[in-house]
Amino acid sequence: VEKHQDNADVLYIEVDGRVLKELERSFVGVLALSVEVKRIKTTLYMEGFAHISVTDVGGNMVLIFSPKVGEVEAMCKAKVDWLTYYFKEVRPWSPSCFVDRRVTWVKVHGIPLHLEPN
Repeated sequence: VEKHQDNADVLYIEVDGRVLKELERSFVGVLALSVEVKRIKTTLYMEGFAHISVTDVGGNMVLIFSPKVGEVEAMCKAKVDWLTYYFKEVRPWSPSCFVDRRVTWVKVHGIPLHLEPN
């Protein structure tokens, strides 16, 4: 953790090289409509792209990855009409691709359902 001029704490983390190589082969899709990622995965499977994974990264963005080199690029060329239905934009991943918000569900046990105001 380092302090900067504006007194903000900044945490620097070294990225695993293997993860970085996978990300460099990945694409980022910006969703055009509100749809569950599971539906996109099912459509990919039915279209013959079973190795392509789609992961929700928050906001309206997904990470598209395949362990097979060139498979995502081939899908982008072959299924342009399908991509434009689900996505506003699909672009190669870069370190500047990030999400500024993420929804997280938390399960809590042992707290009463009602809380009394003071």
